[in-house]
Amino acid sequence: MANNLIEIYQQNSTTITCDVSGITDLINYSGILTVKTNADGEIVISSTGTISDLKVTFELSYTDTSIAADDYVYDVVVESSVNKYTVVQDTFKVLNSVKF
Repeated sequence: MANNLIEIYQQNSTTITCDVSGITDLINYSGILTVKTNADGEIVISSTGTISDLKVTFELSYTDTSIAADDYVYDVVVESSVNKYTVVQDTFKVLNSVKF
């Protein structure tokens, strides 16, 4: 997996952009980023993105990333009232922060 690895330091804000392909447009879709302890584990971050053309942008605040340094799993899903697509799934790595 690791081709779409996301790394962030604890208690840091970040912007994550996801390009969507295989769909003609994202009209009437929502983009959701979910970070879990493992595939069947607890959700530690959930964020709804902003959609522009075929991009979904997620703004994570420092409070979102105030979790233990560890390797988590994440996915980005786009969904409408009719369809749901997993765009990407990979590792979300939270790194130790000196000030945390």
